[in-house]
Parts: sequence; C-alpha cells; structure tokens
Amino acid sequence: MNTVGENAEIIFTLIYCFECVVKLIALGIIEGRGCYFRLGWNVIDFSVVVIGFVNMTPQFTNLQPLRAFRMLRPLRIAKQMPAMQVLVPTITGCL
Repeated sequence: MNTVGENAEIIFTLIYCFECVVKLIALGIIEGRGCYFRLGWNVIDFSVVVIGFVNMTPQFTNLQPLRAFRMLRPLRIAKQMPAMQVLVPTITGCL
C-alpha cells in the first residue's frame, strides 16, 4: 500500500514533469539563445524529474542517494529570489 508521502511524491513528480515538457516546447531543447538546457536551473529541474521517475521504478526504489537528490526540489524556489540565486551556488560549491 502507498503511504501519503509516496502519493505526494508521485503527484509532484508528475507536476514537475509537465512543467519540464511545457518549458521544453516553449524554449526549445538546445538551439537558440534562451533554450532549455542552456540555463543551469533548468538542468537541475530536468535532473530532479528524471531521478524522480527512476526512483519510482521497482528496480531502483531503494537507492538512497537518488532519494537524497530529490532534496534539490526546494532549490526551484530559489529561481524566484535573486539573493538566493547567488547564495545557492556558494553553498553547493558550484560556479
């Protein structure tokens, strides 16, 4: 039986997947100046969605590192705050 947390995970993964598909269609994949994969935040979004789907498959449900990677979802909020956009790379060590 699914718990409430597992159901919420499925719902949010589907919502994020829908957002990625819409942005991929609107921005383009790799061609053009503002395309989807040229922006680092979109790459993080896409990788969180892919890992969410991998984590839902029966073969990979017990991979703890992948489950920890889902914690990047709250970083999506940082896209809306300019101060957070400076702080997040500093904390994670990315340039």
